[in-house]
Amino acid sequence: MSSPPPERSKKSSSAKTGGESSQNKKSQDQAEKKPAEQASPPKMPEPLLSESPALAGNPRAKAFVERLEDDQRRFTLKHHVMLGVLICTVVLTLIILMKIQRSTAGRIARVDTIRVNQSPINQGRFTLSLNIIEPGAVQVFTTSGTVKSEHVERFAVAGEATRQFDIPYKAGQPIIVKVQASHSFEERFTTTDQIDVVVMFDRSGAITLSDQRLVELIKTLCGRMYKAEMKYRVSPVGFGATGNEPQIFAFTDNPDDLERGIMNLQSTEASRAGAPVLRSLEMVARMPFAEGAIRRVYLVTDSPANAGSHSEKAIAGVASLIEKFRIDLRVFSLGQNAAGYAELIGPDGRFTTIDKFDEALEGASVLQ
Repeated sequence: MSSPPPERSKKSSSAKTGGESSQNKKSQDQAEKKPAEQASPPKMPEPLLSESPALAGNPRAKAFVERLEDDQRRFTLKHHVMLGVLICTVVLTLIILMKIQRSTAGRIARVDTIRVNQSPINQGRFTLSLNIIEPGAVQVFTTSGTVKSEHVERFAVAGEATRQFDIPYKAGQPIIVKVQASHSFEERFTTTDQIDVVVMFDRSGAITLSDQRLVELIKTLCGRMYKAEMKYRVSPVGFGATGNEPQIFAFTDNPDDLERGIMNLQSTEASRAGAPVLRSLEMVARMPFAEGAIRRVYLVTDSPANAGSHSEKAIAGVASLIEKFRIDLRVFSLGQNAAGYAELIGPDGRFTTIDKFDEALEGASVLQ
C-alpha cells in the first residue's frame, strides 16, 4: 500500500503560503501608493509669459511681452492707490461733517438770561426769550399732569432771541416748563379747566350752512370739551345786516338749550355794506364770561372786518377791548379779508378760511 508523499504536500502548502504572502505585500504596496496618488501636489505659481521657453529664441517678442507685463503691474498699483485715496477721502469727509455737527447743532447754547412767558389768552402758548452768548441748541421740556412734551430750539447766531411755541397740556393741571441750555431754568404755570365759547354766525344769508349742521358741529365741540374734562359753557350769537342788533343767547352747558337757541336765530337779508362785525364783536366782548375761564370766540362771516364802519379808529377800539377782556378770537372768513382782521385777532388769535370751520370744531384740539 502506498500513501501520498509528505514532501509534496509540504511543498504545495509552502508554495501556497508564499503566493498569498506575495499577494498581500502587493496589496499593501498599492494601498501605500494610493494616498500618495490622491494627494495633489501644491500648485506652483505660473511663470510669467516673458519667461516662457517659446520666447527664448525671440528677443523682440520677449521684450514686448515684458513691457506688457510691466504696464499691467503699474496699472494694478495705480488702481490700488486710487482706491485707497477714495476711502481716505470718504473717511475724512465723515469726520469733518461730524465735527461740524458737534460744533453747531449738537452743541448746547451758552446763554446769559432765560425767560418764559405764558400767553394771557391761550394758556398753552408760551414765549421763550433768551440772550444767546454762543449759538447752539436749547431743550424745552414740559409736564402737565400725565401729558409731557419735549422739543429742541436751535439758535445759529448770538444775541437776543425769542421763540413762540404751543404745547399740549391737561386742563386744570399746572404746566411745568424746564429749559436746558448752558444752565437750567424751570417755572410753573397755572391753567384752568373752565372755558366759555361764543359762536358768532353771520345770518345775512351769504353763508350756506344749515341750522341743523351748525347744531351738529356745536354738539361735537361740546363732546370734545367734555372728554377733555373741561367745564364748558356755550353761547350762540347771530348777526346780520347793518342796522340789526345781534341776537345773543345766554351761556349754557345744556345741549337742548343750545339747539333751541340756534334754531331761533333769525336770518336777515344780505346788505351791500356787509354784516356789522365790529358792533357785534364789541357786544360779545362785554358778555358775562366766567372769571378766570378761557374766553374763546368763533367768528364765522364772509364780511370784512370794517363792514358797516370804514373807520380805522373803530377797529382799533374793538381790538383794545378784545385784548382787555382776554378774548381768544378765531376768525373764519374769505382769504381776501385776512389783512383786515389781523389787528383784531392780535398775536394770539387765528385767521382761517371759512371752509375750515367744520374741521376746527370737529378735529382741532380744544386746548390749542
